[in-house]
Amino acid sequence: MYCTCHGILPVKVAVSHLVDEMLELARTPNRSELSDVAYSINRLAGALLKREVVGILPATNHVAKINLRMSTYGCIRSRSHRSCYTERSQ
Repeated sequence: MYCTCHGILPVKVAVSHLVDEMLELARTPNRSELSDVAYSINRLAGALLKREVVGILPATNHVAKINLRMSTYGCIRSRSHRSCYTERSQ
């Protein structure tokens, strides 16, 4: 299964995802949210270089969450964010 959210992001979308994750980190400061911010930075770097992701920062917790989300509902994004999951279920 492939999630369409994991393609190369436009820079504007990558920035929006990073802002979303930073807001979540501010609301709930913990390692899991910090890992989400790191992954979003990696995705922004990927957007700038026209790649899906560039591994600048470690994001081990986030990668584990991605694997769980993919096996549960087929999308890398959380259900609280706009994703291919929410687009399919509308």
